Amino acid sequence: MSKKLSSILDKINNGRAIKLQTFLNTIESTGLNTTEIKNSLLLERSKGDFYYVTFKDPAICEQLHKVALNKTETHISAARQNNSHSYSVDCSFLLARRLNDYPYVITFNEDEQYNSPENDICSRLLVIENLSCFMNIEKSIKFLQSNCDYSPDINTCIVFGAGNQINNELHKSFLKSFHQVDLFLDVDVGGLKIAKTIASICESSVRFIVPLDIEDKLRKVEVGLNENQREYVFATGNNTPFLADICSVMLETNKSIEQQSFIYE
Repeated sequence: MSKKLSSILDKINNGRAIKLQTFLNTIESTGLNTTEIKNSLLLERSKGDFYYVTFKDPAICEQLHKVALNKTETHISAARQNNSHSYSVDCSFLLARRLNDYPYVITFNEDEQYNSPENDICSRLLVIENLSCFMNIEKSIKFLQSNCDYSPDINTCIVFGAGNQINNELHKSFLKSFHQVDLFLDVDVGGLKIAKTIASICESSVRFIVPLDIEDKLRKVEVGLNENQREYVFATGNNTPFLADICSVMLETNKSIEQQSFIYE
């Protein structure tokens, strides 16, 4: 086990800044291609050589975790030992829906090709992070219309983001196929990370949708941001223009909030 690499990855997962050169040197010592891995990272400077790191492709993160644990077996061989859940696979799926219609499944193969029972092509994409918000779509749409000045229409493909799973490498072609991508996510560090990664993939306009009264909602939250979270939000606001406004509000109120609370007010 590489305790050093494991420790660095834990810091990254917890939204803490890490010393970039130490990270790259540790990766190089394992025999991995540091150039390829560095190109797959989104970096935001904290101070000096310390950076906040986000993985464009979750599979890279999984690969590093496997190396940290000295896991070199394949997904297939791991399955024979009831351990396949530790490995990435060469396929994926997303739950999607059109407005209030029943959800359907979009499947993806190893070549980023996707298949959907909906044959017509949508021009807009709405990513909803929380499962309750996705399943209670009528409440979510009503909230978006009345509180966010946003209205999905028949040309909007609504997908369940499932946390960071939306950023799967296999979804790149799908994400790039839309003219407009709107993100209805948790207003927290996790939501910011998802938004930055999607924006780095898409070739279209990306918006972070928040309630018009988000500042009031944040002020009602009792638990504040910790030091690491504040540092991450500050760095994100300085380096990611389309997230600058929401980061400013989060820093001013020192709060974050989960989107599920919006539809159960």
